[in-house]
Amino acid sequence: MRFAPEPPPEPCKSSIHEAREAAARYPLRPPRWPPTLSSCYTRFVLKNMTITVSEDAARWARLKAAEENTSVSKLVGRMLEDQMRGSDEYWAAYEEWKKIEPIRGLDAAHRLTREEANARR
Repeated sequence: MRFAPEPPPEPCKSSIHEAREAAARYPLRPPRWPPTLSSCYTRFVLKNMTITVSEDAARWARLKAAEENTSVSKLVGRMLEDQMRGSDEYWAAYEEWKKIEPIRGLDAAHRLTREEANARR
C-alpha cells in the first residue's frame, strides 16, 4: 500500500498580511498592532518524540519503512496522523469548521484591478 505524496506547505505570509486576515475574520476584536513578528519557518516545525517498542515491532517498522521507501520516523508519524484523523474528535472539529459562514462582502469579485491598485492619486 502506497501513501499519496504530501501536499507542499502553504506559502509564507507576512505578519502584516496575517494581521489583516485576523482583523477580517474577527471584526469585533481590537487589532494587535504592530503585528507579532515571527519566522515563516516556525509554523511547520515537527516535534520529536521518543518511543519504546519491542524488538519485533522495531524490525517490522524498519521493514515496512523500507518497503515504502521512507524512514521509520515518517512511517510512525503518518500512522499517528491516520489514527488522529480517524478519531471522532477530529471529525467533530472539522464539521464545526465547515459550519463557519463566510464574511459578507469579502470575496474575490470585488478586488481592484492591477491598474486601479497601482493608480497614482
